[in-house]
Amino acid sequence: MADPYSTLGVARGASEKDIKSAYRKLAKELHPDRNKDNPKAAERFSEVTRAYDLLSDKDKRAKFDRGEIDAEGNPAHPFGAGGFGGFRGGAGPGAGGGQAYSAQDFEGFGTEGIDLGDIFDMFTGGIFGGGRTARSNGPRQGNHLRYDLTISFEEAAFGVEKEITFQREDKCEACGGTGARA
Repeated sequence: MADPYSTLGVARGASEKDIKSAYRKLAKELHPDRNKDNPKAAERFSEVTRAYDLLSDKDKRAKFDRGEIDAEGNPAHPFGAGGFGGFRGGAGPGAGGGQAYSAQDFEGFGTEGIDLGDIFDMFTGGIFGGGRTARSNGPRQGNHLRYDLTISFEEAAFGVEKEITFQREDKCEACGGTGARA
């Protein structure tokens, strides 16, 4: 789709009132009921409606104006500004540049709440995130608990509380987990 401002025939700084007025005028003129024999009018009507949907939503309009989303409402740079999987350009670690990557480099990939440093450290021994190195004698993170539970569609839609039980091994305070008698 073309620039939504030009689709509606308004300037970038147009007020909400001007945008709404331009949309109403074009929608009335291009409506499919008034143009039954003109398929191009129906196509243009759809474009005008999409442009209005984007510009009438304050958040979407602000994101579009900042270049964060395109005219369709999709992320403008889904793979980062350089188009390379979210990685910024420049010399990386080991090339003398000291480039570090952060969670912001992976926004939009469902990584919210995940510490990507742990993943990088697992494969690189800690050179990316400055975390624990492969030779570190520090405490290691324990395993996470996982429990697979099947629930019905209705339970997922309306919510449900279920009680689960599991066994967990703890260190014996008397011997510290060695098995030796006190």
